[in-house]
Amino acid sequence: MFKCISDICDNTPFIISDLISWKKNLSSPNAVSPNKLTRIVEYIAVFCRKEEYDTFYMNKKVVSKSKNRGQNYYENIPNYIEAENNDGVCFLNRATYSTELCEKLLSLYAKISDSTFVYDPFMGTGTTANACKNLKLNCIGSEISKEQCDFAEKRLTIGVEVYKDRESYFGENEHKKEELFV
Repeated sequence: MFKCISDICDNTPFIISDLISWKKNLSSPNAVSPNKLTRIVEYIAVFCRKEEYDTFYMNKKVVSKSKNRGQNYYENIPNYIEAENNDGVCFLNRATYSTELCEKLLSLYAKISDSTFVYDPFMGTGTTANACKNLKLNCIGSEISKEQCDFAEKRLTIGVEVYKDRESYFGENEHKKEELFV
C-alpha cells in the first residue's frame, strides 16, 4: 500500500493529504488464517492535487480565533472512523463499502449543497451514490459491469433491502443467474 501511495505521489499531480484509519465491525481473515493478524482497520488514503495541498476543501468548523494574530483554530476531527463493513453481502460484489462509511467521508470532504456533484469512477453496486442520495448530493458514476450498473440503478430507485439475495434481484430473469455465476 505505501509503495503504491509513494508511486502516486511521485508520478502524478496528486499528493496524499490525509490517512484515515477505518475500524470495521467485522474483520478478516479473522480466525481462519494461521499466520496473519486480524485486520481490524483498513487505511483510506485521501489525495488532493499538489497545488491545492494547502487549500483543498474540508468541512472543518472554526471553533475560535486568536485575538493577537487573528489565526483560526478548527474543530478536532480525528483520522479514525468507525463504520459498518458493508450494507450486507451483495452477490455481485463482495468487496463493498458501507453507505455509512461513504456518508462519513462525504460529510468530511464534500461541500454539502444541491449544486455539489460527486464522481465515482468505480461505481460498483452504487454505495457512494446511495450515500450521496441520503445527503442530497448529486452523483455521477461509471462502472464497466452492466450487471452492477443495473443493480445500482435498481438499488437507488427501489432501495437496498431488495438486493441481499439473487432471487429478489433477478425475479423473472432467473436465467441470468447462470450467466453471472458459472
